[in-house]
Amino acid sequence: MMHLQHTSHVMAADDDAMVNQEQRSSNSHSSLKSCLAHVILAIPFLAWLVIGSLWHVHTWYVSPAMEHANWSRRLIHEITYYKRHCYEHDVTTRDLTDLTAGPNATSDQMVDQIMTHGALLFPDLLKRETALILRDFIRTKNANLRPGEAIDLGGAEDNRTSFGIGANDHPILPVALREVASNAPLRNTLEQLLGVDPALIEITAITSRYGAEYQGWHSDVKSLGNAVMYGRSFLHSYSLFIPLQDTTEAMGATDLCPGTHYCVNFLDEVCDEYGISASDGPNGMWNTGHGLLLNQQVWHRGGAHTDPDGPDRVAFILTFTSRPNPNPEIMNRRQLAFGTLVHMRWDMWGHTLMDFLDAELSMTRVRVVLRCLGLWKARDRNWGLDYVTAALMRMSNEGMEYEQYNLYNYLRDSPILSWCLAQYPEEGNAWIIIFQDALRRLFLAALVINFMVLLIEQFAIRKATKRALRNVKSILILYGTLLLATLIFLWVISKRPWANQMHRGDIFGPAFPEKQRSDLDKLTWTGMTTYPEAPDILIGTRYDTEYLGAYSRWLDFHPGNVIFRDWVDSMADIYVSYQDLPDAFRSRIINSVVNDAPNSRRFLLQNIRGDWMLLSPLEAAEYAESAILTSRSPLLR
Repeated sequence: MMHLQHTSHVMAADDDAMVNQEQRSSNSHSSLKSCLAHVILAIPFLAWLVIGSLWHVHTWYVSPAMEHANWSRRLIHEITYYKRHCYEHDVTTRDLTDLTAGPNATSDQMVDQIMTHGALLFPDLLKRETALILRDFIRTKNANLRPGEAIDLGGAEDNRTSFGIGANDHPILPVALREVASNAPLRNTLEQLLGVDPALIEITAITSRYGAEYQGWHSDVKSLGNAVMYGRSFLHSYSLFIPLQDTTEAMGATDLCPGTHYCVNFLDEVCDEYGISASDGPNGMWNTGHGLLLNQQVWHRGGAHTDPDGPDRVAFILTFTSRPNPNPEIMNRRQLAFGTLVHMRWDMWGHTLMDFLDAELSMTRVRVVLRCLGLWKARDRNWGLDYVTAALMRMSNEGMEYEQYNLYNYLRDSPILSWCLAQYPEEGNAWIIIFQDALRRLFLAALVINFMVLLIEQFAIRKATKRALRNVKSILILYGTLLLATLIFLWVISKRPWANQMHRGDIFGPAFPEKQRSDLDKLTWTGMTTYPEAPDILIGTRYDTEYLGAYSRWLDFHPGNVIFRDWVDSMADIYVSYQDLPDAFRSRIINSVVNDAPNSRRFLLQNIRGDWMLLSPLEAAEYAESAILTSRSPLLR
C-alpha cells in the first residue's frame, strides 16, 4: 500500500513538472511572438522617423545651404578683378625654362613663377621605377574598366582613356603618393598657394594612344564662375600632371599657354600660335616623373599622339585646392569653381596632401568611406573637401555631372525615383524641389504603412480585450522610446556649429555679406568709375584677407602693376637719397612715375562695390610716393 501511495505521489509530481514545463514553453513562445510583433511594428515606424528626420534636415539645413550656395544672382557684387580679354602679347613666355623650378630656387621665387605664368615644372617627383610600375597598373586597368568607370572626356575619347583612381587600388599607389607629398619644393609651393595641407579634389589617370587627336584648347574652370574675376567667391586650384614615361611632343605631351590664367575670353587662335609644349625642354622630352603644376585657369590641351612607334602616353593627375576653413569668423565662403575639375572617385573626397604620407594606413577602404562622407577622421588629420559638401556645391549651381538634365535622366530611367516625383519643376533648383517632394511622398507613404500595420495587428487580437490593452500600452512605450531618441538626435544636430552655419548660410553664403555691404556702402567713395585695361595700375581693396594665401597678391602680377613695381624699385633709392633736398626734386621723381608712363597708364582704385575709380593726378602722386616709401620700409608694407 505504501508502495502504491509513493508511486502516485511520484506520478503527480511528474504531472506537475510537465504542466510547468508546458507553461514555461507556452510563455516563452508567447514572449517570442510578442517580441517578433514588436519588431514588425518597430521597422515601419523607425522608417517613418528616419524619413521624417531626413525631411527635417533637408528643409532646415540642406535646402537653405543650397539656396545660399547659388552664386548666379550675386556675383555682380563680388567682382575682385575685371573681365580681362587677352591677346598674343599677354602670353608671358614661350621658353619652358621660365616654367621650371630651379635647383636653388626659394619657395617665394617658385610661387612668383607660377603666379606669373600659371604653371611650374618640378623635376623628379616620382622615381623612374615607381613611375613605370604605376604605368603598368594603369594600362592594365584601362583594359579592364567596368561600366561607369571611364571618365567622359567631352568627345575626345577616341584613343584616349581616363578613370578615377583609389589610393590603395594597387600597392604602388601609396608609394607614388608618398613620393609626391615628400617633395619639399612642391609641398612648400602648394602650401603657399593654397594654405597648409591643401585638399585633394582629383586623383585620376589619362592615357593617349597613337591616333589620339589634339584636344581643344580649354581651361579646366570656366570664367563664368572661377577666381579670375571672383577671387573671394571661388577656390583656386592646381592640377599636377606627371608623365609615367619619357614623353615627346609627337606622343601627345600637354600643350599650355602661359599667362592665360588672368584671361576670360576664348584663346584658341592665340594659343595655336603662341602655346608651348611641356616637352619643349633641352632634350625635347618631358621626362618621366617630372610634374607640371598647372593653375586650372590656364588654357591648355592634350597633344595629338602622332608617333606610330611611340608608346602610349600615360599621365598621373592630382588636383589640389584650399581646405575648408572651420572658423566661421574668417568668413571663407569660397566654393568649387565652375567647370570640369571634379574627376574624382566618390570615396577619395575628404582627404588632404598629408594623407599621402601614409596612404596605406590612412586611406584604407573603411577609413576613406567615413572620411569622404564627413563622418570621421583621425585626430591628427585635417578635413579635406568631403563628398557631401562638394556635391551640394555642384547641385546648387549645376556643376559638372550635376546639371538638371542629368537629374531628369536619372528620374526617367528609374521607375522608383519617378514615383517620388509628381512633376518635373520648370522653375527653381530642381535638386532642391525634387528632394523635398520625394521626402514628402515617402514620409506620407511610410505613415500610411504604419497605420495599416497597426490595424492588422489590432485586428488579429481584437477578441482578447485585456491582451489588446496590454499590447496598446507596449506599443505606446515602443513608439515613444523611438520618437524620443529621434527628437534627441535632431536636437543634438541643431546644436552642432555646422548645422547653424548651414541654416544661416555661413558655409556657402556671399563673399561680401549683405550687412557688410550695406554698412560699407555708407562710406563716401567719390570718383569717376571706368573699365580697367591691362596697362593700368590697379589698387585693389578686395584681396586683403588671410585665407587667400598667395592669391592675395593677385594684382601684383597684373601687367600694369608689374611695370609700376619695377619703376618703384628703380626710383626708390634715388628718392630716399633726395630726402635732404628741396621737395621739388622728390616731386620730379614722383611725376616721372605718374606722368611719364608709356601708353598713358591710369591709376585706378577699387571702390567698395568692386568698381574701378580713376584717381586724379594728385591722388596718383600720393599713392606713388607711398609705394616708394613702403618699398624701402618692410614694416610699412
